[in-house]
Amino acid sequence: MAHVNYVRVINSDNIDSLASMFTEDVVFLAAGDQPMVGKPATGGTWRVARDAFGPDHPPAAQ
Repeated sequence: MAHVNYVRVINSDNIDSLASMFTEDVVFLAAGDQPMVGKPATGGTWRVARDAFGPDHPPAAQ
């Protein structure tokens, strides 16, 4: 169920809801990128990604 909620939140573009799913000391690993440490780092990265793709992008995850 956690995966279903994670995918739903990613595809909703609600960065605050996405950030609420992580602990303060989260370490997020993306392929080919440096580790992102902490909620502010991960939230900022998701905002950049969302803004780069625009509002009409296809679902980010399935």
